[in-house]
Amino acid sequence: MEVLVEKKLGNGLLLTISEHSRVIAADRWYVKVVGVVSMVLGDGALAEIEEDDPAMLARVRRRLGETVEYQLLKDRNFVDAAVKDEVVKELVAQLLETVGGYLEVETFPARLLASKYREARAICRVELGREEGASVSVEEPVDFSHCFR
Repeated sequence: MEVLVEKKLGNGLLLTISEHSRVIAADRWYVKVVGVVSMVLGDGALAEIEEDDPAMLARVRRRLGETVEYQLLKDRNFVDAAVKDEVVKELVAQLLETVGGYLEVETFPARLLASKYREARAICRVELGREEGASVSVEEPVDFSHCFR
């Protein structure tokens, strides 16, 4: 992994673009460029999130960790080794051009955090259901012959 671009966006987020290319045949490459937008979560990062359950808020905060990330991917398959570097530059330019303006919008960090919060909350709810379900015993039939009567 080679970092190609590291850029601080106008809204405070960090955009890092790196190359993850690999050889797939003698002189052919799978060219992959990954952009990662990172948002550091401070102490008051979740203050705007409306959550009725403080325990759920704390659980989601632990799951999110210190940063949330948004990944962007551009790739090409079966690229000739002679033009690989050109293709990498082209993919980086496309990434910066097509999503650069979108990522720098002032409202993007709040939308990113809200989206990642919803994802983490859904996972936490499933985990809680499993934890609660483990303690509940349900009597099940020994076999399924009753289904065919």
